[in-house]
Amino acid sequence: MINEIAIDSFNQLLVWSRRCRETFGEIWFRGHSDNTWKLAPSVFRKHLDHQYEFNLAQNFMLQSPARCSDTPNLGRYDLWLSLMRHSGLHTRLLDWSESLLVACFFAVGTSNIERDGGIWMVCPTILNQNTDNTNGIHMLYAIRDSKCVKNAFVRRVQSADQIVAAIPTEVSVHMMMQSSRFTVHNSHKPLEEYSSGEQFLQKAVIAPEVKQEIAVHLDIMGVKLSTLFPTLDALAFDCNQDGDRAMLDKEKIDAEGGKGPFN
Repeated sequence: MINEIAIDSFNQLLVWSRRCRETFGEIWFRGHSDNTWKLAPSVFRKHLDHQYEFNLAQNFMLQSPARCSDTPNLGRYDLWLSLMRHSGLHTRLLDWSESLLVACFFAVGTSNIERDGGIWMVCPTILNQNTDNTNGIHMLYAIRDSKCVKNAFVRRVQSADQIVAAIPTEVSVHMMMQSSRFTVHNSHKPLEEYSSGEQFLQKAVIAPEVKQEIAVHLDIMGVKLSTLFPTLDALAFDCNQDGDRAMLDKEKIDAEGGKGPFN
């Protein structure tokens, strides 16, 4: 059974992550705003028919060059998968991060605020030992011709019930800001349902009231939508949020007869 811990404070979350690091060595994190969500990539949450994944990949590759002048070479399946994932396409990649704070951001989020959240921890080296019989962590470019990667781009898939942990080439600033890492899934089975999952997975469960505390800490540390997604849309969202909060603070100060930065 995979080890789960109920988190009652931000400090306890930090202690848990430190103990994970001391136990496993290199670790990655993934945040879910809903604790019931599975560790399955988006393409397999939508449809299990491989034709769906193949069609998405082909259409994206065919239509991207007119919209982006710097698309990868056709044979660089690793770069295409990374670009697809961080452009929002459903793929066989599952996002992870080296940063606990990034995982926290997605766990507390702005959706499912009344539901328990979860932060998953994976040890990529032990995962690869168990599911791929290899030592260490793959570079995604080094396995671009493997079944695990290439099957997303071929009409007839080669059978291989396999999930591997890999470090991608950073094809977007989003990946850099989020300390992006991937597990590549050539299997419909969620990662936590593997019998060996208890050897490389742990989970921290975060109650709604703890989500609120963590969100405050993230805001103080500058972990916002626009820092993880440095786009004008994300910046506008954060500016709106900050402006509304500043006005609420002003109203509170005025109601108490005090002086604040607006007085």
